[in-house]
Amino acid sequence: MKNYSINTLSEKTYFTDDVYIFEDLFLYPKNFPFQNFHIKLLRNWNIEQVYSDGEIGTIEQKDSNKEIKSEKDKYLEDLFGSPEEEGSELEELSEDKKEQNITQDEQKSTLSVEEDFKERYKKWIIMTVSFFNNIITTRDINKEHVVNLLKEIRSAINKDKNKLLMLFGIPIEGISYIYRKTIETTVLAFILAESMNLTEFAISNLGIATLFHDLGMIKIPKPILQKTDQLTPEELTIIQNHTIIGYKYLKEVNYSVIIASGALQHHERIDGKGYPNKILGEKITDIAKIISVVDAYCAAISYKPFKDPIHAKDAIQDLLKSGGTAYDPNILKELVKNISFYPIGSLILLSNGLPAKVIGTSGVAMRPIVKTIILEGTQNKEGEVIDLSKRQDLYIKGVYKR
Repeated sequence: MKNYSINTLSEKTYFTDDVYIFEDLFLYPKNFPFQNFHIKLLRNWNIEQVYSDGEIGTIEQKDSNKEIKSEKDKYLEDLFGSPEEEGSELEELSEDKKEQNITQDEQKSTLSVEEDFKERYKKWIIMTVSFFNNIITTRDINKEHVVNLLKEIRSAINKDKNKLLMLFGIPIEGISYIYRKTIETTVLAFILAESMNLTEFAISNLGIATLFHDLGMIKIPKPILQKTDQLTPEELTIIQNHTIIGYKYLKEVNYSVIIASGALQHHERIDGKGYPNKILGEKITDIAKIISVVDAYCAAISYKPFKDPIHAKDAIQDLLKSGGTAYDPNILKELVKNISFYPIGSLILLSNGLPAKVIGTSGVAMRPIVKTIILEGTQNKEGEVIDLSKRQDLYIKGVYKR
């Protein structure tokens, strides 16, 4: 597959074969012309190259005065947004459909799945709370119990990772977002580790480091953690100190420097603009680089006292914009490969007008596996399961607003 610099692209450039980013992440089909705002958006994502087995061509601009758009033009506009609304949210449903909620049948089906895994989450969270408290109060930890918990989490991932990912970002009553996010980052770190073919030793260290990366947060005063107004510089410094606090506690219970680096460095950035020590990429451990990506994603989609979550798709795009400067591009690639541009659990709108929920990944970044939601008056039902990577007649039109 040939690589093409973004600088070689111009208005109306197209490829004679499908176009990819990161060599194996599908971007859009062959013979679809670029427009200037597409190229600008790729640059905003810090994507410097695209890949294709095809050749570059240029489509002559014809009928420029016509307002009617072809399906291919509509595909690109819906994928990237139009030049006029660049950076804005994708198209919502019409007013009558927008007011309809997810169907009762769909809610019941989702509920049965969620309740089972919520119970697991709660169990894992209770154990994590116990571990955190033991380290802080007694300077001791039962490392065998930690390993057993991580084995249970990995087993659940191997059994059905999609059901676990479906719960990401959903608040659980009575559970602090810090602990919920701890479990989510651990799940996602394990998924990336498997995808990256890390050794068992490396996966084990990564699991422990991720589970305890936010240990220092429980020493931060609650009024600061729950503050809804803008933090003062002094309060921001206190929160940033959670990295140092966590590192010191992990060292006190005799975890290795490599494991403890997850707590110390997970807010460092490869361009040296992170904290607490503003170190450059080559001095950040591989474990911390992975944790920084999964932590940033899980934090973005989480409900927090001081900040509303953003859509998972937007969280992915924000990370891509920072790729190469803040985060390791290779780790971002693994994240996108495993949860796609429309992550599992996302509600999307298909080009045929039907809302759907993303239930799995297909290996094609823009074309996941979805289950449609049939709107019938006030009674909505689950529809069919569709692998969009195998359906050229359907594509994602935008985000479905409840």
